[in-house]
Amino acid sequence: MKTIGIVGGVAWPSTIVYYRTINELVAERLGEGGLHSANLVLAQTDFDEIERSQRAGRWDRVGALLAEQGNRLKAAAGADFFLVACNTVHTADQNVEKAVDLPFIHIVDPTAQ
Repeated sequence: MKTIGIVGGVAWPSTIVYYRTINELVAERLGEGGLHSANLVLAQTDFDEIERSQRAGRWDRVGALLAEQGNRLKAAAGADFFLVACNTVHTADQNVEKAVDLPFIHIVDPTAQ
């Protein structure tokens, strides 16, 4: 099983939803009594800094903050790919994707499928 990297804390309540949903789907798909859970690691940003950057229109800064956490997921925890647990900050997806040496799952792609 691959290790999922989640950049969370953007605001933390959305991180809970992603964490719960991923683990529920893994338990459902792998069966055997529903005891399976995802191999995942979580890196969290400080939402206050993200929010201030968003209000200022500094999407480059938002991307840099998220990319920093994405890189930590690979270096410190060996994530195979990552996602950001927030829809709004996906506006900065190009900045994040370019700056992190991991495959990035963008919320728009699976939603469109």
